[in-house]
Amino acid sequence: LRMRFSRYLPDVKTKVFYGGVPVAEHKRILKSEPPHIIVGTPGRILQLVREKDLPTKNIKHFILDECDKMLEQLDMRKDVQEIFKATPHEKQVMMFSATLSTEMRAVCKKFMQDPMEIYVDDSKLTLHGLQQHYVKLAENEKNRKLNELLDALEFNQVVVFVKSVSRATALDKLLQECNFPSVAIHGSMKQEER
Repeated sequence: LRMRFSRYLPDVKTKVFYGGVPVAEHKRILKSEPPHIIVGTPGRILQLVREKDLPTKNIKHFILDECDKMLEQLDMRKDVQEIFKATPHEKQVMMFSATLSTEMRAVCKKFMQDPMEIYVDDSKLTLHGLQQHYVKLAENEKNRKLNELLDALEFNQVVVFVKSVSRATALDKLLQECNFPSVAIHGSMKQEER
């Protein structure tokens, strides 16, 4: 994604910072080739802010993608809050989510002044050539229904999103037992493995 947008902004340098990469490498980048745009995980960004390697006084935009997921876990919320407080008061704050509950909307609004909310119609969210299926089920019905769907649908590839590492691992095992070739990809894996 970063590369896709970078070609339209040739003079804008972007970098991605996340755990699993030696922090010394990120510190070197910040000193020798400071980027205009930084994309990163809260933990690594906070580490760089705390250690004074990432200057925050000139930040103009503060963006949270999947803000509901970033702020619902209290430890991650604390990291985001600390980073937020280290940035200037005058900045544009943008938060994005496909599934923002009323409770999390209130949490997000605490980071903003006079926010504008933009809603995108569900019909505009599907990519052309991509089929999406959504079925509301009780927890104990999910595995059976997924198996039925995979048996009934014709597909080359399927992506199934789940909430946790343990669920990803368990579902991968179940799918393989049902003769569906699968692989679990999750945040507990090293970046190279993903």
